[in-house]
Amino acid sequence: MKPVFAFILVAMMVMGGVDDPAYAQSSQASERQAVTHFWRFANCVAKNDRRRAEDVLIGADNSDENVKMTKSLATKNRGCIPAGSEMKFSGSLFRAALSGALLSRKYRNNAVGDYSSVEPLYRVTTLADGTSDAVVKDIALKQFSECVSRMAPAKTLALFGTKPYSNDEDAAFASLQAEMSHCLPVSEGQQFGFTRLELRTLLAEVAYELDMKLALGMKATETTEAQN
Repeated sequence: MKPVFAFILVAMMVMGGVDDPAYAQSSQASERQAVTHFWRFANCVAKNDRRRAEDVLIGADNSDENVKMTKSLATKNRGCIPAGSEMKFSGSLFRAALSGALLSRKYRNNAVGDYSSVEPLYRVTTLADGTSDAVVKDIALKQFSECVSRMAPAKTLALFGTKPYSNDEDAAFASLQAEMSHCLPVSEGQQFGFTRLELRTLLAEVAYELDMKLALGMKATETTEAQN
């Protein structure tokens, strides 16, 4: 059996304003620009088409229906695409960007929710021998992201409001350094890395899932109280 946390997460990013090695070459400038355009696009969609954006995030991301809904949402909001830019992106990246944008807008002027009442989303588990490293990495990263989101919800949400690859994003990641260090697995094992974009994406997905679970729990409680 293969314990998920037998893998060590290696953060392949620097928290203090030094460029991520994976993006150090000038040839990556266009990729940074594309990610920034995409962040602006997602924020525009979250502002102008919140209901449909929320509907997309409720559904299973790999279902045929949800793929259609995601494409439709992107198409109907083509006016949000920055002038002069061309954007090619996957549905999963779009969902993650929407998650961060919706959370950022929701809590801009509201207190952050208390996730302590929400049951763990990604429990520490044991997988069968032969499970691919990609699957193990995905589960471990989600467990890590959930741990960080629960420990520092306000700082995690603040990250989503920052422009990718900006000084503000560097500062947001730096503020989470203690929580990320705490949430890293301590068991020895195979190492694998993640980029700052990958981490930001996973934090957004998991934080949104936590927030949805919290909202559903609150609605259930309110319904029960009303019936009583």
